[in-house]
Amino acid sequence: MALIKCPECGREISDKSKICIHCGYPLENEKDKKELCVKCPECENEIENKVKKCPYCGYPIGKKLYIQNTIQGISFPEKPFSTGSFLNKNSRIIVAISIFLIIVLGVMFFFLQGKKQASGEKIDEKSQSVSDSLDIGLQSEKSAIESMVNDFFAKLQKGNWEGTQEYLTEKYSYLESNPFGLSTESNIKKLFEHYNYILIDSKVNDERDTAFVNIEISHPNQIELLEASIANFSFNDGNSIENGFMNKLEDSDIGNMVTSGSLNLVKVDGQWKINVDDLFTSCIFYGLSEETSFEKMAENQKKQAEEDLYIKEMIDLVDYRVGIMEGYSGKVPGINNISIKNNGDKQIDSLTLGIDFLDENGNVSLSKQITILGVFDNPISAGYSWKMEKDKFFEIENVPDNIDLNRVVVSINEAQLSNVDTSIHRTPEEEYIDQYIEVTNYNVGMHTGYRGKEPGISDVSIKNIGDKNISELTLTVYFQDENGKNIAEDSFMFIGGYGGGDTLKANYSWKMESNRYYEFKNLADEVDISRNNVKVTEIKFE
Repeated sequence: MALIKCPECGREISDKSKICIHCGYPLENEKDKKELCVKCPECENEIENKVKKCPYCGYPIGKKLYIQNTIQGISFPEKPFSTGSFLNKNSRIIVAISIFLIIVLGVMFFFLQGKKQASGEKIDEKSQSVSDSLDIGLQSEKSAIESMVNDFFAKLQKGNWEGTQEYLTEKYSYLESNPFGLSTESNIKKLFEHYNYILIDSKVNDERDTAFVNIEISHPNQIELLEASIANFSFNDGNSIENGFMNKLEDSDIGNMVTSGSLNLVKVDGQWKINVDDLFTSCIFYGLSEETSFEKMAENQKKQAEEDLYIKEMIDLVDYRVGIMEGYSGKVPGINNISIKNNGDKQIDSLTLGIDFLDENGNVSLSKQITILGVFDNPISAGYSWKMEKDKFFEIENVPDNIDLNRVVVSINEAQLSNVDTSIHRTPEEEYIDQYIEVTNYNVGMHTGYRGKEPGISDVSIKNIGDKNISELTLTVYFQDENGKNIAEDSFMFIGGYGGGDTLKANYSWKMESNRYYEFKNLADEVDISRNNVKVTEIKFE
């Protein structure tokens, strides 16, 4: 990309822009301008191709057409014939006959096609009118999109976040969605002040209900920002990482990057809206997103529709509690006792709840999002139930004092799903488990711990009757419903890892300490721990 000056306002713009992003001036290509001119065949001066006669020599243009091409192997001169043209007798005869035949054939053609031509002219005029109308309509849609997107970025950089919401398909929290962990709106506003978004072009589909825009984003080097934040970490300052990030942001020596991004748009109730999807967050914060296309957009929309349907029909929010919780920093608003049931055939890899606080009239006065299941958590398998640990809660941050925590509606907003692995390929470790590893004893039940009675497993004994030493061994407890279907599970590493036993050598047995047990976590209330099945699920050879 290169920068040029707008011929209207004189401000710098991208050479790829079709309109000036500052004043809206349409940018025409010089090449297109030149194509509007032709040379007079008589005096060879440049004239407009629409004039009827040359303004320099008076030569008639358009009326007295002359043949420039080769017809049936006969080559004609570039200029029209005149009385001074030099042609021998035979050439004159051939030319005359050829011209005569052309005229005769032309008359016959138009005579035979008379009726069809008469009606066809009206059809052609109508088709051309429709085509012109389509082109004008398409350009109008693109102009509306580009104007809206430019206005969106202008408001974003000025910190007018409320003003940007009218351009989005759904309410978006820049504070809660920022990927850098910035905790205040003022810091995020300072971040956006260092960004510059330039709209390159836009594409609209034939139905004019879907579009995307390509953007070039100039922004601070994010690797330098993250490195500075990590380098500034201190146990004595809880905001040390964020302070390091912000200090580097204001550093004049920080590098700058230019990257490319895309935004998807859809038409909602006749108005173009920017789709709040994965591309949106990646584009506005990272200045980077994968290349998009209408095919990809259709695939994403289909996937999103399938996920929305799965959430609606297959995932139950069984239980939750919103209120004041006791945390490390005192009493804070939070949510706990969350219980989820996955009734479908897909695995839930991540899950986000939407929390809407209502005013006294039942209108939403504040919305929050909480990710209760992330990339570092165990997924919820198909058909499984999940419950949050009883001593854990998620804090709901930045809740004003006038919000009534009792007037709240909680729902499932997003869920990342994956298909269940049905591969029948067995690894050497799985074969060894089936043939040589035996669980000779275990006890699943209630155990007394620091917090009272807790479900867990104890008294585990394992025997390795094979010829390989085992450095790591994981045992999984599966819980079934009354029909014998697995509805929950929990896994523990008994050999190796943190707190595990020593290497289980070939032909050796191992037994767990008698005063120790492993607590089951995330068990829903519907789970009956007496209905269980215990298996060794993973091993690692020494």
